[in-house]
Amino acid sequence: MKSIDDQLSDKSGSFVTVHGSANSHTSILAKTMNIPAMIGCPIPLDETVNGKMAIVDGFEGKIYVEPDEETMAAKKKLYDEETEKKALLEQLKGRDNIILSGNYLLGVLNDVLEMSRIENNKIIIEEELVDSYAHREECSSLVKELIGDKKLTYIEDIDAPTRYVYIDTVHTLEIFINLVSNAVKYTPEGGTLKITTREMPGANEDEIIITTTYEDTGIGMSEEFLSHAFESFERERTTASANLTGTGLGLAIVKRLTELMNGTIDITSKKNVGTKVTVSLPHRIGNAPSNEESASSIVSSKNEKIHILLAEDNDINADIVVEFFTDEGISVDRAKDGVECIEMLKSSPVGTYDVILMDIQMPNMNGYETTKAIRELNDNKLADIPIIAMTANAFKEDIDRAISAGMNDHIAKPVDIDKTLTVINKILSMPL
Repeated sequence: MKSIDDQLSDKSGSFVTVHGSANSHTSILAKTMNIPAMIGCPIPLDETVNGKMAIVDGFEGKIYVEPDEETMAAKKKLYDEETEKKALLEQLKGRDNIILSGNYLLGVLNDVLEMSRIENNKIIIEEELVDSYAHREECSSLVKELIGDKKLTYIEDIDAPTRYVYIDTVHTLEIFINLVSNAVKYTPEGGTLKITTREMPGANEDEIIITTTYEDTGIGMSEEFLSHAFESFERERTTASANLTGTGLGLAIVKRLTELMNGTIDITSKKNVGTKVTVSLPHRIGNAPSNEESASSIVSSKNEKIHILLAEDNDINADIVVEFFTDEGISVDRAKDGVECIEMLKSSPVGTYDVILMDIQMPNMNGYETTKAIRELNDNKLADIPIIAMTANAFKEDIDRAISAGMNDHIAKPVDIDKTLTVINKILSMPL
């Protein structure tokens, strides 16, 4: 046999290469393609089936049009882009796994810290007048967020006509989120979550009992485990829950918080049927405000008269607080630590600042030290300026320490603008 490996060029510079053996199959291929089976015979490009590869079954060789340099470069670029995309997707997948792991560990830490605060009597129950209708709308939005894309049926059944009541919103929401999260986590797609709210008479005419029932069609719990459901770090180990994360502290926290608010909690469950948790909390009945504007809108006409001195070392936290108050028309000057705070106060004309928002953890001079130094200034008008502690430390002893250091009040981070304005206006004796 005669070896074939010749390039047959056309006038355009593109060429056809024949690889294989000069046997009968070559003639078959040549006839199929209407190509003369002669070595060195020019083959018009349009006769190679538009340049596409043609393969005849049983033929050892192949005929194809070799791409030019531009085509090769384009293919290489496409390959490089695809490789880069795959690498990026792998990086993103790894990043997402890290974020998920980090969020889980953060959740574990938060649960452990919360239980520690409860067991050491460091939880403070602070009730405030709340529009219960708006509060329930917020809760409903939270449920939808927690369900997300999971295919669950959500049902609300509300019969609680009293609108204005006193509620510890922070801990009430903590109970709510814990129980809804559990229901969503342990209910497979296609299941149902129903939340029923009922209002009952309280111990006296100034009180009502709000009973909220969380009922799901999830994997449920065994009768043996139910007696341990409210114990710390207890989780029932089943095949259905094997891939679900949790600390075993959620229900324990809910029970302790419910008891701290003088409420009751009850749980019933059946394996592979679902779980029902009922929480009853007493609430004092409030009166409707004279107007229903928020604290920020109520004082908006007076905001331009308020000038705040902010002592905060963290740039990001400072930017957030400054932006909050600037949006409300309030002037804010920032000091990066306690030393600078005192210098700014002393160097400004008396009366420049109406109130100081004081972070606690700062370099050079912390919030407690700064407050004591201000209270010891010779100028009484400077020494008596209202100071509000602004810190993530919201334990009872932290609040007591802030007051003992000479501060007038305490607000917790992250800053809630309406609550902060309420505190500021209370201190400045501005009517709400």
